[in-house]
Amino acid sequence: MKLIRLTNLILFILLIYSCSSIEQKELSDKPAELSVMTFNIRLGTVDDGINNWNNRKPMVSEVISEFFPDILCLQEAFKFQIDEIILSHPNYAVIGVGREDGIDKGEYSCILYSRDRFIVDSTGNFWLSDTPEIPGSMTWGNQFPRICSWAKLFDKFNNKEFFIFNTHLDHQVQLARENGVKLILERMRKIAPKSPIILTGDFNSDETNPAVQLVLNNKLIDSYRALNKLSDREGTFNGFKGIDTDERIDFIFVNNSFTPIKSEIIRYNRNGLYPSDHFPVITRFK
Repeated sequence: MKLIRLTNLILFILLIYSCSSIEQKELSDKPAELSVMTFNIRLGTVDDGINNWNNRKPMVSEVISEFFPDILCLQEAFKFQIDEIILSHPNYAVIGVGREDGIDKGEYSCILYSRDRFIVDSTGNFWLSDTPEIPGSMTWGNQFPRICSWAKLFDKFNNKEFFIFNTHLDHQVQLARENGVKLILERMRKIAPKSPIILTGDFNSDETNPAVQLVLNNKLIDSYRALNKLSDREGTFNGFKGIDTDERIDFIFVNNSFTPIKSEIIRYNRNGLYPSDHFPVITRFK
C-alpha cells in the first residue's frame, strides 16, 4: 500500500513538473514586448533661465517613471545629468562615453538599459568622422564632435540578442549628417550583420531629408511612421514652448526583426514648463 502511494506521489510530481515545463516553454516561445525611448534632454551646462536643468530634472524623472522604458537612449546628456537620472532610477545602467575625450567630457549619446532584463555582451563607440576611432575627431565641417554609442544586449525575457545604436547628428552641416549616417550604416553591417538592430537618435533632420532617407533605403523602419499617419502636429523639437508643428527629428528605427505595436510623442509638461526642448519619443515592440 505504501509503495502504491509513493508511486502515485512520484507520478503526481512528474505530472506537475511536466506541465510547468510546457507552460514555461510556451511563455518563452512568445515574443516579449520591448519599450524603447529616445530623449534629447538638453545639455545642462547652459543658462536656460526658468528652463535650466535644476528646474527640469524632476520632470525628466517623472517622464521616465511614468513610461519606464526598457531602454532609454539619451542625447545632449552630460555625465552629471546621467548620474542624477541613475540616482533617481537605479534600475538602469549606462553605456556610453563623453564625445569630447572618449571618457566623460562633453555630451553623451548614451544607452540606459534595465539591469533586471538585459545582460551586456559587448559595447563600443565611434566618432562620426573620417577617423572614427579618434575621440573628438571632426572632418566634415561640423563645429562639434558627433558620436555613436552601441551595445549588444542579451534579453533574459526571451533569450534573444540584439544590437542598439544611439547617435546625435550635426545640427548645421548637411554633409556631416549624411556622412555620419553612411558611417553608422557601414558599422552596422560590420558589427551586426543579419542581426536584430535598433537605431535611435536626434537626427536634426525630418523624414524627407537625404540623411534620414539613407536610413530608410537601407531597409530600416521608422517605427513612429509605421503606426502613425503623417500629421502637421508631430514635431519633436518644441523649443521649451510646447510647439509640435515643427519637424519630427527624433527617431527610433528598427529592422524587420521587430514589430512596432505602439509609438507616440510624449508632450508631458507641468504648468506649461517642459522637461526638455525636445519631446521624447517611445515605441513598444514585439
